[in-house]
Amino acid sequence: MILIAMSDKTYFQIYYGEGEIRYGQFGVDLSGFRSVTKGLDRATERPFRSVYNWFMKCFKLDDDECELRISAVTTRTSSPVYWELVTIDNTTFWKRFVDVSLRRGLPLILFVQAYEKVNVEAQSAQVYDDATVVEQVVENNVNELNEIGDDEQGEGSQTVREPMGEVDEGEEIPGLVEQMRREEDEGDVRDDDDSDHEDDRPVQVPSETVPWEYSENEVSVGAIYHSKIELKEAVQRWSGKCLKKEFRVVKSSPQVYDVKCIQDDCPFRVHAYMGKYDTFWTVSRIEHHTCILEKLEGQHRNLTADFVAQYMYSKIVNNPGYEVKAIINSIEDDFQYKITYSKAYRAKQKALEMRWGTYEASYHNLPRVLNTLCERNPGSYFEIKHYNLPHDPTKHVLQRAFFVLGTCINAFQYCRPVICIDGTFLTGRYKGTMLTAIAADSNNQVLPLAFAFVESENGDEFGTERIKSCIVRDRRDVCVIHDRHGGIMQAVQDLQEGSVQRQRTPKWVDLKSRWCMRHMGANFQKQFKSKKLTTLFKRLCSQNQEKKFNVLWKKLDEHTKKQAAELRSRGVNAEDEEPIAMENVGVDGPNVRRRPGRLIKSFSEWIEHEPKEKWALLHDEGGARYGIMITNLAEVYNWVLRGSRSMPLIGIVEFYIYRTTQYFRERYPKAEKVFKDHRLIYGQKFFEYMDKANKKAAGHRVRNM
Repeated sequence: MILIAMSDKTYFQIYYGEGEIRYGQFGVDLSGFRSVTKGLDRATERPFRSVYNWFMKCFKLDDDECELRISAVTTRTSSPVYWELVTIDNTTFWKRFVDVSLRRGLPLILFVQAYEKVNVEAQSAQVYDDATVVEQVVENNVNELNEIGDDEQGEGSQTVREPMGEVDEGEEIPGLVEQMRREEDEGDVRDDDDSDHEDDRPVQVPSETVPWEYSENEVSVGAIYHSKIELKEAVQRWSGKCLKKEFRVVKSSPQVYDVKCIQDDCPFRVHAYMGKYDTFWTVSRIEHHTCILEKLEGQHRNLTADFVAQYMYSKIVNNPGYEVKAIINSIEDDFQYKITYSKAYRAKQKALEMRWGTYEASYHNLPRVLNTLCERNPGSYFEIKHYNLPHDPTKHVLQRAFFVLGTCINAFQYCRPVICIDGTFLTGRYKGTMLTAIAADSNNQVLPLAFAFVESENGDEFGTERIKSCIVRDRRDVCVIHDRHGGIMQAVQDLQEGSVQRQRTPKWVDLKSRWCMRHMGANFQKQFKSKKLTTLFKRLCSQNQEKKFNVLWKKLDEHTKKQAAELRSRGVNAEDEEPIAMENVGVDGPNVRRRPGRLIKSFSEWIEHEPKEKWALLHDEGGARYGIMITNLAEVYNWVLRGSRSMPLIGIVEFYIYRTTQYFRERYPKAEKVFKDHRLIYGQKFFEYMDKANKKAAGHRVRNM
């Protein structure tokens, strides 16, 4: 007989090697193992013995010394998905797994483990130990696994080809049909021993899985739960989401959990216990409701903050910006019950604490986390500042913290010498400010440099000094753009001139301080309350031609006089009695006398004491700004961190690390293309700008000729 091989293949993702099987919210997690994708011909038609031999040949294992355990990763629930490991040891299981996965559109995932064979004498002397895994044999043949064919080895192999249940076109292998029949007969015998009916047999619980298993929306007699917390959550979910009824706890002890309906005449009851020598909980008795549900109440007594935190855990943790109102809406959509804002807020805080610990513990753990990050990221730096309690000098209180990655320090050496500094307030349980320092490369790409936790923006000198010593170092003519906050102004002045408190800190003589145009425009609008004047002022700041600069200045004087006269003619409100002027931030000299707000009648009077080189591009000495007029670089990054500001400090650090590393991973392939293009001496943005400027200049030359 001549059998013609089918050309279509079914591809499987195979996990193997050394690792640890972990279990999470969605079931089994095999990410700790190595994986490879392999195609198998006629997967739905093969007997299990053929698949088993195929794996033995792929891993180059000796059948006399080793044996394989093949498990399938599958699920019995579609929403939500809970992945389980199910051992496959016969043809019926194999065909059912492949057929059901293909029909349901599930991924075909297999987990393969190799074990040493134990002979009869050794097995009688000692119990078979599953921990004796022959992973070294598999690891030695890992590189050969990708090189081997699907059903045959390379031409240079001296291994005798065994009949595998298929042949190439036109080829005939003796004994092929007899082997297939023998395997089918063995599979049928094993199927008859395992179950009575093929379709009604429940899926076996594999030995690799944990000894608990439960459905999402239903509690049944015999259900097993890993802990009492999971048991309580399952009962609450079943009662609130499916039954729409409330219950009360009759008994809750380390061994017994018993609940009944809140209606005295209703026999509803769920009784579960943990055996004396067990580590899991078992539901032993269930009585169903007989009470009539007349209408849904406004609230459900069993929807506690702990339950909501468990139920919404993944959404809250995976999305730091998940709002409290979204939690309320999600619970109402799923359970048709409303929860209060305070309960939803407490549930969010509990979920965050489940992931990153309490807010108090984060202050205690922050130094150790930063120290670990610096050890694993060479070149990184962190510094912690604390103070001792007056009544107990042995206890320290965290006051400030600074952290910078080594990769960011190295990257800044190839960026424009401009740093934007800004602060954003924390919204968690404890208040504070997070300072961020951002730079930009020649392609206008944002580079996060460092961050610091301080008590307020008056502590900017702590972060500014560390930026100088850790990031800038000996680089000259670096410009710092900020929002003209008093803390930053004082810190910059002390670094430039030195101070008594910072005698050990070297002076930053060549530091160039510039102000953000947008923040000055907001201050200007508060004084004159006109968007048109604010637009003129921003145009004045970004103007680089002296003639146009003087024209805009004259227009601003004329329009501000008219606006000031109009404001005086209006009725004065209580909050407008003292107009807001360009305030003194504490760095004015002894001879500076600023006008009160009500005496300022023109733009020149409003800005008379502000140095032009600080805010006007035309007077920017030496081109320190490099075209950057506002602190939007820092504002954009603060917007990225907006959701993490409510998390504990450990969560903020983790979010910063993950987002920074993700940014470097995404940017590197794009930058690599620029490196390979030898026509680009500078970045792509700079090249486009220069090309546009050259074309414009060429047009001017043609018109002048």
